[in-house]
Amino acid sequence: MQDDVPLIPNKMEEPGRYWREEEWERSLLENERLMDRYQKAFEEDPERRWDDPLDLYYKVQHGIDFGKDVKFPEKAREAEEERPESGGGSSEEPWHGVSVEDDPASLRDDLESIPAYRLGLEFSMAIHDYLKGSETGGSWEDSLRMEFYRHALRIGAEIAGGHGLGYEEDTLCGNIVKNRWALGHAREAARLLRILLQGDGSSESLKNLLSMVHEVQKEIESRVVELRRKVWW
Repeated sequence: MQDDVPLIPNKMEEPGRYWREEEWERSLLENERLMDRYQKAFEEDPERRWDDPLDLYYKVQHGIDFGKDVKFPEKAREAEEERPESGGGSSEEPWHGVSVEDDPASLRDDLESIPAYRLGLEFSMAIHDYLKGSETGGSWEDSLRMEFYRHALRIGAEIAGGHGLGYEEDTLCGNIVKNRWALGHAREAARLLRILLQGDGSSESLKNLLSMVHEVQKEIESRVVELRRKVWW
């Protein structure tokens, strides 16, 4: 189902050295093709409003669609109960750190203990509420709103992906790269939001969203700095 299994190195060209950010980023970009997979997820169901970044994360990273109605912990638990027993891992199954075998409640607690993820989730939910109350009609503004929403959802999904990679020496810089990508999506969401504000500068909802995304950016920036302090190589 996925033919782009990412390399999970602990050392690279120099013996005894762990991968740095640039090496992780090259590997992740070459092997995961995330942009294509996220875009495909949106194109498969353009009317779907993803109300939880973890739904999008599991759809893209694991090929598991929990559906639109049941909340994430129940979805993940049901998926695990229905998963057939296996005597060994498939060579085609990608390694992503976070697994459907993880306890969903524990995973959610872990992620929500990360301020950047928590704020990103609140931001995407606020956008969801804003879009529900917006008139649609196939206009240029509608397309811009959905692009804005896609970037907002990627914030939480990337932070979850970094958390899934972990915090040990052999994956820490990959985690940092994922958080940098989350920051990039936050900045792009802010840019698109400013364009939307140019067309509707009186919208209090948009002004509140702009304030929120600035807080999200600050929190992710702090998280990247904190993670980089742990890199000693």
